[in-house]
Amino acid sequence: NLLLKDLEPGVRLISGHGSQGTDGMMQGIDGSFDCAILIGYHAMAGTLFGVMEHTVTGRVHRMWINGMPAGEIALSAGVAGRYGVPIVCVSSDAAGATEASGLIPGLSTAVVKTGYGRYQAECLPLAQTGPMISAAAEKGVKSAKSIKPWQPDAPCTLRIEFNRSEEADYAARVPGVSRVDAYTLEYMGQTFEEMHRAAWSIFPMGSVGYDSND
Repeated sequence: NLLLKDLEPGVRLISGHGSQGTDGMMQGIDGSFDCAILIGYHAMAGTLFGVMEHTVTGRVHRMWINGMPAGEIALSAGVAGRYGVPIVCVSSDAAGATEASGLIPGLSTAVVKTGYGRYQAECLPLAQTGPMISAAAEKGVKSAKSIKPWQPDAPCTLRIEFNRSEEADYAARVPGVSRVDAYTLEYMGQTFEEMHRAAWSIFPMGSVGYDSND
């Protein structure tokens, strides 16, 4: 969604996926950042009235970190948090904004749409959402020193419930994964980094399982 020709001088863009990096959707962040902002994030899979709610892939039905329901907002916040970087602003739909506010007290949010169902929403016009996101980002940056970086307690237990058993069949091949039931896997990492690295191996393996009976 980014218009490369409109990026300001000095901006660096990391695009795509598939590298050997360990930080997933937050690849490129490090301890030199004062804060981070999540723009256009979706609510986690299983969220009522979340617009196109999902967690990384359509294969994931539910996900938990240390027993807490979690999605992409928590994964990104955890990566930033391990570098000591707070998430200060999130733009999303109403459901995603509620999720973010519950995870990270004090951050600012920009609610650009309200979901009526997975594929139906009341959307605000671009002329309104642009300034809204800018204002929320400014507010978040100004509050950065008062917002605590988020990190779950270690060791970190990841639980993923897939939509179909064949997805879990293949994802269970990732070293260290234990099978809970036909749909559900668990992985315990001694650190968030270890857990997060495993998660990004488990997600694509679930997709391999989905395609295995084609």
